Amino acid sequence: MKIQQEAAGDLVVKLNITLEQSDYKADYDKKLNAAKKNVQVPGYRPGKVPTALVKKKYGKAILAEEINRVIGEALNSHIQENKLRVLGNPLPLVDGTDGGDWDNPNEFNYTFEVGLAPEFEVKLSKREKYPFRTIKVDDEMVQTQIAEITRRYGKMSEPSEADEKDMLIADLVELNEAGEVLEGGIFTDTSVSLEYLENVKLKKQLVGKKAGDTVVVNPKDLAKDDNDLGRILKISVNDAIANTNKFNLNIKEIKRLEPAELNQELFDKSFGEGVVNSEEELKAKITEQLKNGFLADANRLFKKAFADKYASKLDLKLPSDFLKRWILSTNEKPLSQAQLDEEFTAYEEQLKWQIIENKIIEDNNLQVDEKELIEYTKGLMAKQFAQYGLPADDAQLDGAVKNVLSDQKEARRINEMLYDEKVIEFIKENVKTEEEEVAYDEFVELFKN
Repeated sequence: MKIQQEAAGDLVVKLNITLEQSDYKADYDKKLNAAKKNVQVPGYRPGKVPTALVKKKYGKAILAEEINRVIGEALNSHIQENKLRVLGNPLPLVDGTDGGDWDNPNEFNYTFEVGLAPEFEVKLSKREKYPFRTIKVDDEMVQTQIAEITRRYGKMSEPSEADEKDMLIADLVELNEAGEVLEGGIFTDTSVSLEYLENVKLKKQLVGKKAGDTVVVNPKDLAKDDNDLGRILKISVNDAIANTNKFNLNIKEIKRLEPAELNQELFDKSFGEGVVNSEEELKAKITEQLKNGFLADANRLFKKAFADKYASKLDLKLPSDFLKRWILSTNEKPLSQAQLDEEFTAYEEQLKWQIIENKIIEDNNLQVDEKELIEYTKGLMAKQFAQYGLPADDAQLDGAVKNVLSDQKEARRINEMLYDEKVIEFIKENVKTEEEEVAYDEFVELFKN
């Protein structure tokens, strides 16, 4: 086998591959013999089909599979041995030929284009300043969280009249044009959360109602969208949209969530026994949790600011024409040239950051080991359990971690998250960060922009 590399423009090389018969014939013959043992042809016993017949029927497909395998391994070996920093994947150059004579296979020739990442250095300095904005946790945010905790551990009561945060348990009964119960019409049970009811007029109408009261409603006023309407009426979305009748909302029960008292029992349920022992400690704990919760978004904002400024400073050049051809040839969904041109700038900026990030990881030997991955995933699972107010011991967390990391796609995603955090922390340690607390709304606007 011969591989010749030649320049084909800025950051693009051509790899000319020549396969001799000796490069593929031995394994091709083995696979042909294996196929001979398994193939079934009428008139021949299993394993006794003539080689010539098997070759005629399956030979080209087996040969193509073997040549593709050999070429793939050869490309990977050449890239690793020559330490090529490849962007995308090698792109075959099609010249109208199949590379060789498939009826009388001997020598095959193929040419691939390979896009390369630019050579550069990442030199961080404490003289470089980058903004690091965090959300200012104010008393209103803390009180909102306290209210959420007291509601989470509250108890249900049945008041005599509905208030604006209560839930109504009711029946929906379809009416005809005369306002009478429609014979054979829709009759279903439902619940209405007044706190989240978006129709203000209907909400005012229902506040103050009692169990046993009936209100005529348009079910569309109860729903958030068409899918929700179908769910409420328990019919298809199309049938629900087409239905123009009004309904009796027969209120059967009124449920109210009475907040739990702020006491030691609530503190222990929320944070573990003895962790919080007073309202002041509660506020301090919530403030700490909110700041930690916002930290991920603050880091993302910092990373974006750093990536934009540093990439602009490096002024990296990419093999754009190659990348566009590669995207068009490999994209799973059909993509027009106009769509590609419109989206390519954003893609190119993202790719530049990935190249810089990989360079930081490589040059500074940033690594994620299995123990770190498990502990990091355990932390994610603990936050998820806490988000839903669920207690979780080590055994439950270990089981959740094992289940999540058994999914290769999910494990890869979490691994990338951990690498991302390591890169951000490395950058923050090696540049000057200008820390600034901003109001929540201001932070959201910065994040949107």
